[in-house]
Formats: sequence, structure tokens, C-alpha cells
Amino acid sequence: MPDYWLEGPSGVRLPIKPSGLVIGRAAHCDLVADDPAISRAQAIVFAGPSGPALTVLGRAPTYVDDVPVEHGCELGDGARVVVPGLSMRVVYVAAAAPPPTTWVVRGPGGLFGVVRSPFTVGGAGGSDLIVDGWPPEVFRFHVTERLHLEACVDLTVDGVEQAAGEVIALDPGSSVRHGDVGFEIVTGGSLGQDTTLGTVEVTDLPTEVGLQFLARGGRLTALWRGRSFTVYLPERRCDLIAALLQPPAPFVAGEFVPDDVLLPRIWPGKSMTRVDLNVLLRRARLDLVRADLDGPNLLVRSDGGTATCFRLAPSARVRVT
Repeated sequence: MPDYWLEGPSGVRLPIKPSGLVIGRAAHCDLVADDPAISRAQAIVFAGPSGPALTVLGRAPTYVDDVPVEHGCELGDGARVVVPGLSMRVVYVAAAAPPPTTWVVRGPGGLFGVVRSPFTVGGAGGSDLIVDGWPPEVFRFHVTERLHLEACVDLTVDGVEQAAGEVIALDPGSSVRHGDVGFEIVTGGSLGQDTTLGTVEVTDLPTEVGLQFLARGGRLTALWRGRSFTVYLPERRCDLIAALLQPPAPFVAGEFVPDDVLLPRIWPGKSMTRVDLNVLLRRARLDLVRADLDGPNLLVRSDGGTATCFRLAPSARVRVT
């Protein structure tokens, strides 16, 4: 059950998820207003990395707590969102207790269960697991079918240096270290048992992927393991996925697309570099992880670091609209 909901005047609530709630006049919107002043798709409210967020899609006035919003903003508990014909409120409702964790890590002082997602490890008082002397946030665990780590500072995973912002898939036996302190993944995943043995391997890939453009960004839907997953992607991240799913000839979806092809399609008319692409890629991976997709396994770089691929199952169906 989500923590945040969007509540209408009648008290009816809709869950705020990574897929987002589109508000507008069109019949396909999640929340439909009959005011002629509102755009067909006016705004989207979605679960972002830091909590609920809003992106303006249409031209009609959009207000959050009586303040006009032109592009987008984050939303807190009790925030009031107003568009022509609709007034809504963000409501926090404590989520039901999660099932017993299947992810256990060994760190200073013993074994710890990853009991929520995200699960923050750092030196701040608000961290889920506090390590004295560490920066406020060193890394976050994100729980899906696999365990993913989001690096908040530079650290090492399995002896390999990882820069802040990287998202890495972990397996039992993986180790994470910052300074003199380290953690080891003991057991976990749908294949894990209460033992230190076994590893989780994910070799299956989406069999169908669709990308629907909105005025700003778009919605990505992937059919994976017989389930449908949807996530809202902000503008540049959406452009990245679009370029990978619908690359120019002779490249095809599911294969590596070189950086010199991607960069001008994502940033037309601008001089951007591989560094900019890597930052964008990290953020897109995290978007997929928030939607319970295996971002690091789906969005991969070539061995030489000069091309990117959105991995797909053989004969996967791809639709970009």
C-alpha cells in the first residue's frame, strides 16, 4: 500500500505511484475535470525519488497551496493542488506493515533486515541504520525482486569504485564499503532462504515495452514476468528511453546505440558529453527501480562505455507513441 494518496473533494483517494496520476479534460486521464479551461492533460502527480511530485503538462493555471506552478514541484503531506474544475489534497497514510524481509545484511554489530524501501544507511538521525562518523546519507537500499543500492556518496561495491548517483544491483555475497566500514549481503530475494547460501540470477527481460509521450516526459510501460509495470519519466530521461527504443537506422531496439547517436537526439543543438549521459542514465535506472523494475539490468552500458542498450527479450514488441 502506498504512503501517499491524492484526495478529491468528496474524500475519494487515489494512490500516488511511480506511474503517476494524470489530471486533465481527456477521457483517458486518471482524474477528469469537465472545466473547459483545463487542458486535455494538465498535470501529473507521481511518486518521485524524494516523495510525491507534480509536473505541469498543460497551459491552464496550476496551483499548489495557492502558489502558481509553471513547471513542477515536490508535494508534502497536506499539499493542496488546484487546477480548473478540481481541487485535490495530498494525504499521507502510514503503509501497512510489509511482509517479513527476505533481505538481510551483515554490518557493524551484527545482522540487519532491510525492512522498508528505500532503506537509508548513513550518519544522520533520520537514517534507517546509523553508522557513527558517516555522512548523513551514504547509500540507500531499494527492494524489488532484487536488492538495488543507490550510492549517495562515492563508495565501493565488490571492490569496484562507484560514484555518487550510481544504482547497482546486489546479490547475496555482495559487499559495500565506505571508508573503514563495510556491509555484506547475507541472503535475500525471492529465491533466498534463511541461509547464507544461494544467489539470485535474473536473466529474463521485458517481452513488451510501450512509451507514451506527454507534454513533459512520458509513461513507460513494460511487460515483465507476466506483470505490467508503469513509471513516469521526466523529460530528458524520457528522451533517453525513446532514443533507445526507437533509434535511427541501422540501429534497432534492444541493441547498443552509440553515444554519438544518442547525445544529439536527447540534447538537440547542445554540446553535451558522455558525463552528462552517464548522469542521465543513473537517474533513469533509479526511476525503473522505483517501479519495481531491474533498472541496472535493463539499462546497460557497453564494455567500452561508448554505447547504451535497453535490454529486451528476443522478439519483444516495442511501441512509442
